[in-house]
Amino acid sequence: MQAAVNRTAKYGIPHDVQYGDIDIMEKALDFTISKANFSGLPEYVKSLKEKGIKFLTILVSKCLVSTF
Repeated sequence: MQAAVNRTAKYGIPHDVQYGDIDIMEKALDFTISKANFSGLPEYVKSLKEKGIKFLTILVSKCLVSTF
């Protein structure tokens, strides 16, 4: 994720939101962070916010989807 953000900045591409998906989650559980793969995520998100970049977690869970 950091590499993608850095490349975007390097080439001067406007960047106002960074998305995180199921890869950042512990065992694909919503509202968790994988300590093995993304242990520094809270600090990284804080640094993004300081640069004016918002962070959005994509939640796609059958428990959160309703059908009508």
